[in-house]
Amino acid sequence: MPLEIHSPAARRWTKPLAHGRVVNISMGGVGVLTPYPLEKGVPYEFRFTYADQEMRLTGRVAWEKPRSTKDPLNHGYGIACTLSVKQEQGMKLVVDRLRTEQWPTPDDRMRNYWNT
Repeated sequence: MPLEIHSPAARRWTKPLAHGRVVNISMGGVGVLTPYPLEKGVPYEFRFTYADQEMRLTGRVAWEKPRSTKDPLNHGYGIACTLSVKQEQGMKLVVDRLRTEQWPTPDDRMRNYWNT
């Protein structure tokens, strides 16, 4: 699924630093692919839409995957997210839902735990 990557170092968070896509999501964080190189130790905000709701996760690069010959333009990263207790509850709902169901349609609704 498509995502925007924002930098808190920028004066405004409204314009994305880069675009990419979420390729994996778990309680520990998210796997992302992006053509933009991310730095370890730097906080980023990752925004994507799930069930027609915008989600925002703040995290740092935990690991970088070597570039694939099948997709040489993209960097693969594992992002360790910093979540509040409420966000952890929301992430659990997402992970459990993805394990048991197909990806939701835009008509599905879910509380936006990442913006509270």
